Amino acid sequence: MALILNLESATAWCSVAIGKDGILLETAAAANTFAHSEQITLLIQQVCQAAGVSLADLDAVAVSQGPGSYTSLRVGMSTAKGICYALNKPMIGVSTLLAQAQGALLDLPAERFENRPLIIPMIDARRMEVYTNIFDLELMAKSEDEAKIIEESSYQNFFQLRQNLIFTGDGCEKCRSILENDHTYFYPSHAKAAYLVPLAEKAFQAKQFLDIAYAAPFYLKAPNITTPKKLL
Repeated sequence: MALILNLESATAWCSVAIGKDGILLETAAAANTFAHSEQITLLIQQVCQAAGVSLADLDAVAVSQGPGSYTSLRVGMSTAKGICYALNKPMIGVSTLLAQAQGALLDLPAERFENRPLIIPMIDARRMEVYTNIFDLELMAKSEDEAKIIEESSYQNFFQLRQNLIFTGDGCEKCRSILENDHTYFYPSHAKAAYLVPLAEKAFQAKQFLDIAYAAPFYLKAPNITTPKKLL
């Protein structure tokens, strides 16, 4: 059983949650700002105060490890490392896509899962590209995380088998017009630290900790770096 601070900064939303024994105690978020470096420490102070705990009380810190925004992921990772180094706490890394799939299980009603759908989290990655994977209801990945350009032919193998699919995450809504049919359901949720809570507890019990010195975000793609135009 553990008291874990959970940090989510992979996308435009930054959030923090305190979980105890896999149960959410408190959470706070800064919505759609991309000002994570300015907000994350304030959010940590807010949830700790609300939960009546201090950082010294923590058993571990969990961080959303990616894929996601290059700069945003670095904010969460560096914050987690700083706390863990300072207080000698273990650090847990959680896949952002796995957390999004967990979020669908937490948020949606039980009847939504009666026909054993697969859960497909999608994180927006510009234009018609998303970071994605496929999970069953036991949260076992059916493929590798990938950067996927969504086309009309995407997921046709599942549609031909009449497999029900739940698309979730901040990248699924833009794909609705070309993927929607009788076997699909769209739940355009945002990444949330609360989704990490049960996953972090499971990792803690299994002693699945990151090496703080060498831990790095999972970017999946190289950052989109442009060179400045020369001034005339």
